[in-house]
Amino acid sequence: EGRELDSLSLMFRDSNGRAFAALCANADRSRLLQLRSLIDGMFLPPEEPAAKPDEEASVDAIMHRIIEESIAAVGPGAGALTKDERAQAVRLMQDRGLFLVRSSVDTAAERLGVTRHTIYNYLDKK
Repeated sequence: EGRELDSLSLMFRDSNGRAFAALCANADRSRLLQLRSLIDGMFLPPEEPAAKPDEEASVDAIMHRIIEESIAAVGPGAGALTKDERAQAVRLMQDRGLFLVRSSVDTAAERLGVTRHTIYNYLDKK
């Protein structure tokens, strides 16, 4: 009927390791899943519809968002950051995988007002 079941199988073995009995149990969780869905619907906000391919953000947009969010997390803005805050922002960018994207070091360096060499120095001190 298309319902999800949980199954459990236990094998009983003698002292030689030979199986002599099995206990198998199946549990129908469909009612529990319906209840969970009902409760989630009462307390959780509705899910956002999945983005359509033409609505997905470009790699550049995601890259810029990571940079801006990392800067915002450590200070008021890129121009007002101290050296330590810039280093912390770079570590946040690294933690979010920004530097796996080609040319992201140059983009981050430009936004922070430093050289790409400085970005690599911050990454080395992590």
